[in-house]
Amino acid sequence: MKIFSARRSRAELVAPSRPTPRDTKILSDLDDFPNHHEYTPVLFFFRVSGDDDQPPPPDQTKWATTVFRTALAEALVYLYPMAGRLRMLPSGKLAVDCTEEGVVLVAAEADLRLADLGEPLLPPFPCVGELVCHNMTEFKCGGFAIGLHMNHCIADGFGLTLFVKAIADLACGEPRPLALPVWERHLLMVRAPPSVAAAYPAFKPLIDGGASSGDDDVMLTTPLDTMVTRHFLFGRREMAALRRHLPAHLSRRCTDFELLAAVLWRCRTAALFYAPHRQVCLYLPSNARGRRMRRRHGVHVPEGYYSNALAYTIVHASAGELCGGTLGHTVEVVCEAKLRMTEEYVRSTVDLLVSLRQRGRALVFDGVFVVSDATRLVGELDFGRGGEWVGAGVAQPMRATFLVRCRDADGEDAVAASMLLPPPAMDKFAEDIAEALLITSRLLVARRSKPELVAPSRRTPHDTKLLSDLDDFRNHYEYTPLVAFFRTSSTGNIPSAPPPEMTIRRAIAEALVYYYPLAGRLRELPCGKLVVDCTEEGVVFVAAEADLRLADLGEPLLLPFPCSGELLVCDNVGDSQVAVVAKPLIFMQVTEFKCGGFAVAMQWNHCVADGFGASQFMNAIADLARGEPRPLVLPVWERHLVMARAPPSVAAAYPAFKPLIDGASSNDVMLSTPLDTMVTRHFLFGRREMAALRRLLPAPLGRRCTDFQLLPAALWRCRTAALPYAPHRRVRAYLPLSTRGRRWRSQGLHIPEGYYGNALAYSIANASAGDLCGGTLGQTVELVCEARLQVTGEYVRSTVDLMASLRGRGMVFDGVYVVSDLTRLFAELDFGRGDWVISGMAQPMLATFLVRCRNTDGEDAVAASMLLPLR
Repeated sequence: MKIFSARRSRAELVAPSRPTPRDTKILSDLDDFPNHHEYTPVLFFFRVSGDDDQPPPPDQTKWATTVFRTALAEALVYLYPMAGRLRMLPSGKLAVDCTEEGVVLVAAEADLRLADLGEPLLPPFPCVGELVCHNMTEFKCGGFAIGLHMNHCIADGFGLTLFVKAIADLACGEPRPLALPVWERHLLMVRAPPSVAAAYPAFKPLIDGGASSGDDDVMLTTPLDTMVTRHFLFGRREMAALRRHLPAHLSRRCTDFELLAAVLWRCRTAALFYAPHRQVCLYLPSNARGRRMRRRHGVHVPEGYYSNALAYTIVHASAGELCGGTLGHTVEVVCEAKLRMTEEYVRSTVDLLVSLRQRGRALVFDGVFVVSDATRLVGELDFGRGGEWVGAGVAQPMRATFLVRCRDADGEDAVAASMLLPPPAMDKFAEDIAEALLITSRLLVARRSKPELVAPSRRTPHDTKLLSDLDDFRNHYEYTPLVAFFRTSSTGNIPSAPPPEMTIRRAIAEALVYYYPLAGRLRELPCGKLVVDCTEEGVVFVAAEADLRLADLGEPLLLPFPCSGELLVCDNVGDSQVAVVAKPLIFMQVTEFKCGGFAVAMQWNHCVADGFGASQFMNAIADLARGEPRPLVLPVWERHLVMARAPPSVAAAYPAFKPLIDGASSNDVMLSTPLDTMVTRHFLFGRREMAALRRLLPAPLGRRCTDFQLLPAALWRCRTAALPYAPHRRVRAYLPLSTRGRRWRSQGLHIPEGYYGNALAYSIANASAGDLCGGTLGQTVELVCEARLQVTGEYVRSTVDLMASLRGRGMVFDGVYVVSDLTRLFAELDFGRGDWVISGMAQPMLATFLVRCRNTDGEDAVAASMLLPLR
């Protein structure tokens, strides 16, 4: 969170600029309902046009204490009851004594620019406590924030906005507010005699206290400060993705608010794990003002009315029906409930709320989800400073969800939906929202060719090649799935150019002339050793076309990739951790998008290549697709370089690997939890994030450690703290390193350039969970650095000897966290058409993979995958 200091004025009372009537005004029966006895904190942000790096012009300094204060005082002439004080009458009814005492104003100057709070500025807003407390805060760039605490008894959100717009009009030099305020609270008073019949069935569960099951609602029993607030953005693409889940007639009929409220309600209910029979409610306040309510529902509340004028749509269902049904069914019941919004229903609601107030009762929101649509509250407000509205929203965590207008990373209009949940429920909610936004497979890949075998384009040797003792290590018996995305560009994309799948297919066939063992099949010798029979059978290839643009998968495209399973060859290689013999060694699919962009996905057998080798093969295909006569880096087999010595010596490596060979004495939740019940997240670390982590280290260590030592250390600590490990349990960080290149030659390791087999060393740091989580980040980084120093030439050769002795046995990664650095692999691939966008793993995996990407600002960053249990 961005922290800043500010110079602030003392709190002052701003009274109306001219004398106003001294009278007492009765609040409406909607105003003084007990659930409205609260202050609502709201923030509005404004950017001043021009260069954010330049200070504001002299005539714009001290603006809060001049123009804004003057406009506020003038606005209170028209909305003078707001300068008064509430008083409770003997009957229990609230009234406003119009005393002209005024409203509280604090002017402040922040020592940072508005851009320092984030670009784009999205909820949750940083430092909201500071900003709301100040009321009017000016930033160094000339931008400003208006923070208000508004008593809900005097105005709803629409009334608050009318008040702010009145200030803006007067600040612009208007002689009076463009929308004049209307008091007329008598319009929403109890009738004589009252009638609650129309509203009572909808409100009954809230009056009785919630679900009939008697179970406590976790949302009411969990302290607010232990819950998590997140905001989810829904722009044009996200809303289109949600509408694809609906029948066509319903998609055309329902509003965005009805659709979004239904989606949020279903996902929130599922995340809270309510019992299937439990009754849950969706509670939707809506504005009762305006022509639409007059025309459709006969409700006559004038436009300038700034009191509470809300109607409440309430939808009921059991948790089981809600989560077990379709999204379309949920949207239908929301739409039907909205149709019950008549003038009689609104007046009956007022009568009902009065009867509750007279009995000293409030509504109980047990099992109730409130969604408030604030997207229309703030338009393009203009305070006369040549600026523009940036964002607005409720400033503090609240159990209700508020929908507010914002702009996404592309500057496009979007809706931000707040969500407050207990931490485990938030993980489940985020997963379900992400799944709802995914474009289904039938919508992604529309046409797919039959899988075919692509053989080398020319004759190659038919021989048998022995794998190294690192290659056929049992834990390498798997296929690794990777996908790379490319956006169409002006360079290299000529209309007459063949489709990318045709070019890449030809390039694969040519690349296999040089990498001909990859066109063969694995065979196991009687001794258990693996060999490659170079049979020229080929690799599996599929060409596909998607019925959407690459941009539809997200802008910027970030991990986890939507529909990544659809981009892989459907060959059921998921069970290949056991079956790798006599199967194709590589499966590739090229998927072209409607925009001309494309994705290249590859699943390669880890026994024949590590990530560096697979990246080298992919680059060879790219070289040949561009028209190079041969790969720029020629492949080298020479697996004899990574064979066990005679005699072997495991002394240097055995102590580090012993716990993985023996297996731990207790079960690791990461190994006992089914993969498909866990949640994958990706966390982005750019220049700012890495600098923030380095500031947590002692200066000498911060200068000495690499990003790959710092980031795994931070992830290891946080992951260990997130898992239910006992303090005495030993945990380990397992970091594979490439032994290629000049740096390793000084250690006596001579792996030539072009070697594409497994050539990895393994740095293993260990600690108890208690020491790791109880110590500092600096201490963890020291552990990782010390473990790296132990990886010498002898350690690597000893590791090979150890792996050979284990042939047929795998290691057990109990309490072990694997972090693999792929930031230098599969990046900036150039197939002669399209610009590389991002590459990454296509399926959830227990290991963390670090891959290159670009963040929402277009800056280089590292994405770190993380797979963890939901709870």
